[in-house]
Amino acid sequence: MKKIFVLCLVAVLLLLSGCSTSTVDGAGKEVEDAITNITDADNKYVQMVKGGYREGNPDLTYDDAFNAFFGTPRWKYFKGEDEQDVVEFTGDCTYQDTPVKARIQFVVDEENGTFEATYLAFNEVPQNMLMLSGLIETVFSEADESTDGNSSSPAVPSDTGVSEPPQEGQPSTATASDTVFETDYYTLTIPASWDGKYTYEQDGSNLTFYELESYNNGWGGKLFGISLREDEEFLDFPGYYSMGALVELNDGSAPGFLYYVVVSTPTDVQFSDDAAETYTEMNNSIDSILASISVKGGYAIITD
Repeated sequence: MKKIFVLCLVAVLLLLSGCSTSTVDGAGKEVEDAITNITDADNKYVQMVKGGYREGNPDLTYDDAFNAFFGTPRWKYFKGEDEQDVVEFTGDCTYQDTPVKARIQFVVDEENGTFEATYLAFNEVPQNMLMLSGLIETVFSEADESTDGNSSSPAVPSDTGVSEPPQEGQPSTATASDTVFETDYYTLTIPASWDGKYTYEQDGSNLTFYELESYNNGWGGKLFGISLREDEEFLDFPGYYSMGALVELNDGSAPGFLYYVVVSTPTDVQFSDDAAETYTEMNNSIDSILASISVKGGYAIITD
């Protein structure tokens, strides 16, 4: 049975993929895929990918997951650039109510016994790596749900550790020591060691934290900020970097891109001499604070 997925990353490409299935080239590839699916059935590289599994879930193979998600699943092997061993999968699905053929390629490292997905196309229109990672995530999540009988995606944490979630913009105490901030898409935990030493600004899901003494004394005091951005212009700004892409997960759908999760840090001195020690101690805990970010149910952050 074909699965339907809706993606908003490449709306323009949808028009191209929707009409390319009727081309002669597409028909030729369809015949080629059908033939090689038979001739390469016992190929050792094909068997390696089909029998492979993701870390932590050895009971669910790529073959089983792909067969459950795609219609007309087919596999073949060929030598790629630089004599790479490539296994290619093709299967049917529906993209925004338009039937498409997905073409996924895996590069196999026989020596180390590993393989990596490196290419995705819909109706021969290449997609980016974010789309590829999101699609594979959804394929396995769908298969996990079918196996476990669980209607929610196991890859998306839904328990934030807060017994009574706070309203947006209002910090809440998760335990006697930690403070949790909640936004539309994620929660973030501030440690007790920061109590009485910081202030913050919140605009929707955008948060910025400051060391309090330096902030009050006109030194800025910025420690870090988290913002959600739709474009990549932030890459041109010093002190900005991406934690990954925030995507929306829905049953039967591949993730839809929403925002880049962007961290900003100061590039100049933001503290006074009197506050230097406090600021430095707080700055040293930023990595653990970022690691505390937990996305809400229905969303995920894709880092690849």
